[in-house]
Parts: sequence; C-alpha cells; structure tokens
Amino acid sequence: MRPKTTARRPPRRPATLALVVAALASPARAFGPDDVALPFPRPERPFLLVDAERRFAPGAPASLRVQLHGGGPVRVALYRLHDPRRWTALPVAPDGLAVAGDASGRATEALLRGGGPLPRRDGAVELVRDQTITLAPPTAARRTGGDESAAYDSSESDEGVVETRWVRAGRWRDERVPLGALPEGLYLARVFAGPWAASALVAVSDLTLLVRRGDRRDTVAAATAEGVPLAGVEVVAGD
Repeated sequence: MRPKTTARRPPRRPATLALVVAALASPARAFGPDDVALPFPRPERPFLLVDAERRFAPGAPASLRVQLHGGGPVRVALYRLHDPRRWTALPVAPDGLAVAGDASGRATEALLRGGGPLPRRDGAVELVRDQTITLAPPTAARRTGGDESAAYDSSESDEGVVETRWVRAGRWRDERVPLGALPEGLYLARVFAGPWAASALVAVSDLTLLVRRGDRRDTVAAATAEGVPLAGVEVVAGD
C-alpha cells in the first residue's frame, strides 16, 4: 500500500521536492555483479563509501562524503535529475543505490564520455559537475598495546583517533568533497575509483520533513529550513 495525501499549495513550489529530503540513502558501497564472465582479469574492487549526510539549502555549499580505503584518485560526477519522483521510488539494496546496470546508469556514463561544455543533458539526466580529486593517504591511527585501557580514554574530545586491536581504521581516507552551491532539486552523485563506482542521492531543498513513527500511525510534518510549518505539501509514503 502507498498511503497518499494530496493537497494543493501556492504555485512556484514543486511539490515533488518534499520527497527528496526523505530520499537520502545510507552510504553506498562500490559493487557490481561477480558472476559475469570477462575476457580479462577482473580489476580489484576498492572499498569505497559515498553518501550525502543531510539535505542542503538552495544556494548553500553542498558536499559529499567520500571514504576510500588507502586513499587515491577518484572522479566525482554530479547529475541533476529532472524526474525526481522516479528516483525516490527506487528500492535501496543493502549495498546502497545501484544504477550501473540500468538505462539511467548507462546514460550517466554516456554523458561522461561525451564532449562539450557542461551542463550536458540526456533526457531527464543532466551532468552539471565533473571533477577529479586525490584523497591523500590516511594517517596512521594510534594503536593500543597490551593494556588497551592505557591508550583509551572515553573522555577524550576526539575518539576518532582511538583504535582498538584488529580494527584498522587508519587505512581509510574520509573527506567531504565540495559540490558548490546548487539550485533546488534532486541530484545523483557518482564517484569512480578506477573501473568501479558508488552512487548516492543529494537533496537540495528548503523543505524539511519531520517523521515520527508510532504504533498505530505515522506522523509527517513539513516545514521550512527555519522550522516554519507548511500546509498543502504533497507527501508520498510507502513500505
């Protein structure tokens, strides 16, 4: 079932943008089919995580969190999606958002291969940003000795520097990649590390959705970025 409540609100505010705030997926991991025969050795899969941690306001600097085991160069492509409702309805697999195997994924890669200035558009997908950055090699984390309590203090201001035995957190590079100030809309970010890629949705809107789960019913409230309640916002929910 897809419970739906519909009401009209003042013009010039796309109602579908209310969906994008709730569409932020969990960190996407680079993955692909393992059972496809290739005429060459399969390249090693990197440990690559990509996610947009929150909604960004229109015109404000947006960013993307990229984590890469060992660091190294990555290519970051950002696409504006002109059919956001279809993307918010996509099921999210345990490995994150997978688009490489469908028509949309092929369209995004074709736009990358194409020439000419940005933006470049193919149907409902528009390439608006393409950059290559290098994630510096991670710094070694502090390692514990025989007595782990000697190296760990729960009152430390930054517990991220603490590493227990067998956990090699220091081999990951974690950076926020700036995407610039973006107009309102829903975007697809694809990060490439060699031949592999991970994807995530990036929401840019001045709408905020507050959702409360209950035993008998769920409550959804729409508000502006400043917390002012809004009426007449179309909300679509589904299991």
